[in-house]
Amino acid sequence: TWRCDAWDDPPSEVEVTFSPVGSDTVVRVRHSRISSVQAHEGQRFGWEACLSELGRVLHLTSTE
Repeated sequence: TWRCDAWDDPPSEVEVTFSPVGSDTVVRVRHSRISSVQAHEGQRFGWEACLSELGRVLHLTSTE
């Protein structure tokens, strides 16, 4: 269950899975039970930013 106290939206659900693909790992985020189209777009933007940053950080740490 995921909820942000700064918003009035009801709790939603987040499922994160990690799947090995060769020497890589695929990260899949499924965020469901989002209350509105506006909230959905905000969540998509937020997850894209978080996962992009995670990829950047992991890339940097794996080559150091």
